Amino acid sequence: MLYGAGIFITTAVGLILGEVLQRFEHPVDWAVFHWVEDASGQGWLHAMTALGRMGDPWPTRYTAIVAIVILTGVAIARRERFWVPAGFIGGSVVVEKFDQTALAKIVDRGHPPTGLGTFPSGGCVRILVIYGAIMLVVLAYLRAGRVVRSFGWSLIATMAFAEGYTRIYVGKHWATDVLGGWVLGGLMLAVTVFAGRALLARERPPLPAGRDGAAERNPPSAAAAADVS
Repeated sequence: MLYGAGIFITTAVGLILGEVLQRFEHPVDWAVFHWVEDASGQGWLHAMTALGRMGDPWPTRYTAIVAIVILTGVAIARRERFWVPAGFIGGSVVVEKFDQTALAKIVDRGHPPTGLGTFPSGGCVRILVIYGAIMLVVLAYLRAGRVVRSFGWSLIATMAFAEGYTRIYVGKHWATDVLGGWVLGGLMLAVTVFAGRALLARERPPLPAGRDGAAERNPPSAAAAADVS
């Protein structure tokens, strides 16, 4: 329920943001486009193109499938709820796909002359949402401390930044498309983490059925205590 409300609010923010950012195409996007075109060299083009593929649809889906298989095995071995990795990570893939596609069609802004990317940058959103969902499950199963958690989330943020940088560098997206992808992906990740914590919370073991459990449920009365004394 709360997850759906969070995604709805995120989508509404994305629609407003898309309409606002379109107004900066001439003063911002074209200026950045020409600056990158003049400053970048062909020597880095192939490297940037290869690096940017980490946020493409199929690489992220393949990564999600591999992560689901491995983490499901870990869940079974740990006697956790085995369906959580598939439901959580798979659900993140589906929600991201439909939400990002819907925003792209509704906002319907143009694209740079060198690419077909539009608002928001799907690569940036996929990095944050899908890889972020995988990271959340991994950290939960590792029972990671603060240092490891900080490193993990810093890695996701670095990947998202690198993805956006490559999309601008190779001319796939306007700069504001990338900015929109970071904002939308960050909001969706926040909603995903909020929902995921409830799924990944460890269940408390039931009270023992022996005398200790019975004593906790039925403490002796004051009169009984007086008789004993």
